[in-house]
Amino acid sequence: MTSTMTDQPRSKIMEENPVGRGLDAFHTSFNLPCAKRKISGTTDALGQLDQEDVQYLTLDLLSTLLNIPATLLLPSKTGRGTLRNDLLKLISAVRVALCNKQSLTARTRCCKVNT
Repeated sequence: MTSTMTDQPRSKIMEENPVGRGLDAFHTSFNLPCAKRKISGTTDALGQLDQEDVQYLTLDLLSTLLNIPATLLLPSKTGRGTLRNDLLKLISAVRVALCNKQSLTARTRCCKVNT
């Protein structure tokens, strides 16, 4: 009987499918708002960025993680599907939050202009 990759221990899957340079694009996108605000591009910077920057960085990170092969192989903690499925759901939730925020901001601006 052969086992699938998702039956393997997580550590073995990660060892056989390393991230490597897979997060380089995210590092670049993380450093852009930091440089704009003249703050160090470390995790401490998250507290100094505005909520919208953090939400866009979250989308960048999640999208970057989708391209890492191990996400197709690692099982979901929910027991349904893979880590990639979880990432897609999370991306959808972040996009909805961003759209709701942008919609609220646009309505607020509209109300200020019309008053």
